[in-house]
Amino acid sequence: MSTRAARTGGVLLGILALGLFEQDARAQSLEDRPVGIVLGFDAANLANPGPTGGRLSMWGGDFAIYVKQNRWLRWRADACVGGGILGPGYDYELGGPEFTVHAGPAVFFAHALFGRGSVEGGALDTSQTGFAMAYGGGVDLRVTSWFGLRLIDADYLPSHLTGQPALSLFGEPPAPKVTVWSNNARLTFGLIFKVGRKS
Repeated sequence: MSTRAARTGGVLLGILALGLFEQDARAQSLEDRPVGIVLGFDAANLANPGPTGGRLSMWGGDFAIYVKQNRWLRWRADACVGGGILGPGYDYELGGPEFTVHAGPAVFFAHALFGRGSVEGGALDTSQTGFAMAYGGGVDLRVTSWFGLRLIDADYLPSHLTGQPALSLFGEPPAPKVTVWSNNARLTFGLIFKVGRKS
């Protein structure tokens, strides 16, 4: 190999190494900070706990916070509430581990959350409350080191709820409480505000 060819090869390797270094630096600049605060909204589909049965579709708000333990694990607490004052409504308070995979500015996550859930059928229906879970995942997009977008978070919400199926009217004895498993679901979208030192 000639000296000129060796120099050319060395220059090309140097350019390649510089490009890789710049890409790595950009990736580091987009790294999540250790704490993320998510403000979003929900689209929920829930089993109606009242005697009319059927499904309820409602909009709601979501507040979540996560704390990173390392690059692939963070811990999440989540609270969502939706529906109207006199109409059907729901609220969930959940927490648990969330596993992450980083691909450029995108962060793919999957979680198993556990806690409390409550669903109310409406003004003439009583609410059912009990143990709830959320199994799902989604995608976050890192815009800057302190701001991101929750593009989607899809959850299956199996809920083990207890309550009276209907209100007692005209002095009738209350209906006995019933406990049921309900298959609920939600989609969440929102904004992420990140705080703390970049990792």
